[in-house]
Amino acid sequence: MGTWDGTKHYLKHYANSLYLAFIAKSTKDGAERRQAESELAIAERKMAYWRRHPNYVQADALKGIADLKKQWNLA
Repeated sequence: MGTWDGTKHYLKHYANSLYLAFIAKSTKDGAERRQAESELAIAERKMAYWRRHPNYVQADALKGIADLKKQWNLA
């Protein structure tokens, strides 16, 4: 069994959080917005978990965050 890459998993959930935040802000459907906000809270808990993981590298995560924000035109 290999080791888990905390940074990779963190970035997966960060990317998901960007999408969910977009849905929560842009939808007019109240049920869809509540569902996105609920899932966003879950993604935030998962990101917190992976930030504490021994194989999480902050510098790599920051680079990945910058790349994701650029993809979403947030940078």
